[in-house]
Amino acid sequence: MSDKVSGMDDMMERTQQIQQQLALARSELIETQVTGTAGDRMVAITMRGDGEVTDVKFAREAIDQGAESLAAMTLAAFRQAADEVKSVTAAKLAALTSTFEAEMERATRGFRR
Repeated sequence: MSDKVSGMDDMMERTQQIQQQLALARSELIETQVTGTAGDRMVAITMRGDGEVTDVKFAREAIDQGAESLAAMTLAAFRQAADEVKSVTAAKLAALTSTFEAEMERATRGFRR
């Protein structure tokens, strides 16, 4: 019985560690900034890891191309930035998921007898 209690205590401690890792990963993602560009870098959109747009830049040449072209380049740059945020988030979550699975495997070994 004490082995199971010890195993539960160990699992609870590991769960708390994973929660701390998740909170740290979330903070890191929020601080991460990516930039999407379009039109040979005439339009640039910078986005944080939580999806908030923090900067939009237009080169004079982009503005001179007209509203429709500028809108298309802006949308393309936004999509590129959003795709990069998704990629960074997926990579970070994959690493955490792997750690979580390994920790849960280790913590539950004592319960499988």
